[in-house]
Amino acid sequence: MPIAARRSRAAAALLLTTLAAVLMAVPAGASTADIPNYTHASDTSEWSSDDKGAEATCPGGTHVLSGGAWIGDAPGASVSGDIVIDEIIPSADKVKVFGVEGNSTGNSWTITAWAVCGSVHGAIRTRSLETSHSSPPYHEMTVTCEPGEWLLGSGYELEGARGGARMGALIPTLNSVYGAANEKATTYNADWSLRVFATCADEPPPGLWLYSETSPSNAEPKRVEAACGGAGDRQVALGSGFDIDGGLRGGIVLDGFYSINTLSRVETAEMHGDDNDWSVTAYVICAWED
Repeated sequence: MPIAARRSRAAAALLLTTLAAVLMAVPAGASTADIPNYTHASDTSEWSSDDKGAEATCPGGTHVLSGGAWIGDAPGASVSGDIVIDEIIPSADKVKVFGVEGNSTGNSWTITAWAVCGSVHGAIRTRSLETSHSSPPYHEMTVTCEPGEWLLGSGYELEGARGGARMGALIPTLNSVYGAANEKATTYNADWSLRVFATCADEPPPGLWLYSETSPSNAEPKRVEAACGGAGDRQVALGSGFDIDGGLRGGIVLDGFYSINTLSRVETAEMHGDDNDWSVTAYVICAWED
């Protein structure tokens, strides 16, 4: 197992230990309305084989609760594993995403920016921290909400990597998020940094909870969904996360990562031929709908 993967698993274990304590502290009825105005917004780029971005804007009167992105391609002209989602950056009312070609491809593709939007009681703030701008094999960073705040969603930015590094983990608890990125398996000598974003609320929506689902471990492309509680729980999905465990260092690429309605979805593929087994864990942060 690569060193970055070992560190990711160790960090995940620490975060889940923290999570157990956090879950016990979440109030069951912090407001009379749970997630008012819950909705989604999206924006899809043009079709081309160039690096490109998109920006989703929430409707007026709502706030970005979390963000996501996915890569689109045409039947018979797959780019799965060829495109690196270089950034998913949340702000107050927008989610900005950008994709770059990690493997040169003549096929056209799109990138879609996805925003989960809504209103919650109290203040919502987006916090971020950035690693040093350097060229180690991996960067990692944890962003923790202020005491008394709760995590709704997250994001990341690979600054300066331009396809030379890719995300291996974005693991949420209910008050923090851990991010880790690896340089691709081939040598990449340029300096780059990882910035991790956390969207935090000072009043948690009732029923705030974290679920996860892990794929089988093999060398195949994977699509993993983590669902909120049963239909009787009337939960909706807010933030999402993922953890890629195993495989060739930096050789597994995120094709999509987003929350929709009652689940989160993570799609991954190999960028380089790799006979090593690997697995993906998808995370979803849920709360009761209004």
